[in-house]
Amino acid sequence: MQLRQFYNFVLAGAISACCTFITRLLLQEVITYEESLVYSYIVGTVTAYGLYKSTFGRESGDVNSRIKFTIVNLLGLAQTTIVSLIVCRYLSLCMALHHAQAVAHFIGLASLTVPSYYAHLYFTFAKQNNERELNNILQNAQK
Repeated sequence: MQLRQFYNFVLAGAISACCTFITRLLLQEVITYEESLVYSYIVGTVTAYGLYKSTFGRESGDVNSRIKFTIVNLLGLAQTTIVSLIVCRYLSLCMALHHAQAVAHFIGLASLTVPSYYAHLYFTFAKQNNERELNNILQNAQK
């Protein structure tokens, strides 16, 4: 694992998570908390796709990687929703509901960092990463 790539992934994920979080806050004014979790996650996923392409490789825009990206993010949506709802249920016992929802959503989004990184690294963009590593090895061997 390249530490720089991980940091870039976390930065891209943080930007995406901010978009998701702000969108949920806005949507929650007109729809339920549960619905706002889903719709805001879609906004975050669209944002993340462009950012992750630059993290894992610009050539990763083929149909296969888009399908894999969608699969990973559907699993991420399920994880975020489940974690957010469970945490919110317990936090709402000791704090105001809107605060509990915000904290729970933050925890739900944060819980994705490591699993999402490895899913994208070894599933979504695996071919591009393997080709890039091989090219780096070959270039270093020629020196």
